[in-house]
Amino acid sequence: MSATLVTILIPLAASDEQMENVRPGWIPLIIVVLIGAFIAFLFFSMRKQLGKIDIPEGGVPTGKQKDEPTSGEDASA
Repeated sequence: MSATLVTILIPLAASDEQMENVRPGWIPLIIVVLIGAFIAFLFFSMRKQLGKIDIPEGGVPTGKQKDEPTSGEDASA
């Protein structure tokens, strides 16, 4: 099995002449720029969402307070 793979892959390997002519192309550059733009969009979106969070100065969460009764407890107790 491995012998047949080797005989198939050896002719497909790039020769030295082909390796000398390798240059960067426009497509990888465009892909990198698009990825950078997407990450910048995610950053600004996350910054906007985190800006909506209201944190009081005392450090007490804005949810239910400890002295408030929960839905299962009786308020008169």
